[in-house]
Amino acid sequence: MKLEQRHARAVVAKLEQDVKQANADADMYARAWERELAQYDGKIRNKRHHIDAMVCTTRDLIAKLKAAEARICEMEVQQHEYQR
Repeated sequence: MKLEQRHARAVVAKLEQDVKQANADADMYARAWERELAQYDGKIRNKRHHIDAMVCTTRDLIAKLKAAEARICEMEVQQHEYQR
C-alpha cells in the first residue's frame, strides 16, 4: 500500500507541476497579446474577464483598421477622379 501511495503522490506532484507550467505559459501568451494590442493607443477594453477584454480590444482595432482602409480607398478613388 505504501508503494501505491508514494506513486500516487508522485503522480499528483507531477500533475501539479504541469498545471503550474501550463498556467505560466498561458499568462505569458496573454501578456504578449496585451502588450501588442496596447501599442496602438495604450488602451485595453475594460471587461470583467481578461479574455473578453482582449477579444473586444482586438475586434475594435480590426474595425478601426477596416474603416481606415476603406477611407484610404475612397481617397484614392477621389484622387484618381480628380486627376482626370
